[in-house]
Amino acid sequence: HSMSAWDEGDCHVILQSFRMPRFDLNFNLSSVNLHTFLHQTNFNLCEKKIEDSLIIEEMEGEWPSINEDYRGKKHQFGYFGLHENGKFIGVAKVDLKVKKLVKKLIWPNSNWRSGDFVFAPKKEKKEKKEKRGKKRGNKKGKKGEKERKGEDVGYLEGIVTDEVTLESFLVMEDAKTMSAK
Repeated sequence: HSMSAWDEGDCHVILQSFRMPRFDLNFNLSSVNLHTFLHQTNFNLCEKKIEDSLIIEEMEGEWPSINEDYRGKKHQFGYFGLHENGKFIGVAKVDLKVKKLVKKLIWPNSNWRSGDFVFAPKKEKKEKKEKRGKKRGNKKGKKGEKERKGEDVGYLEGIVTDEVTLESFLVMEDAKTMSAK
């Protein structure tokens, strides 16, 4: 699955995605994501060359996500589900500029399993003042919303299920600090 892609100049297309060493349509769920790591592929269209590099090797993962405002643009942060022994056991944040893990969150209960997490931008409330009634000069404040600055200002949201009780719940993590909200 791809995290993002963008044009870089006239000749390059950059793709960030999770790659499997091989894929079999008769796959086993406990092993399909083994050795699935985040890669960056540079398609040099002018020279007809492809260069591939591993972004982060510290952990296996899948189901990548970014702030959708950066889709199709170069960006700094990415998020993905952590995979271990055939199960998704948490979520991670990576800094793609320096190719380093920022933080990983492992679910506190070993029975919890998750899938993909989406990035939801955080909104900040901003007071807007509008003039009403020119004669009296009344001013009445009206609340509006404005997106906050910062690529990682928002929340990661996903569903986690307890495999034993079969109860599911929404998990929200602050994407900047990777702490529960």
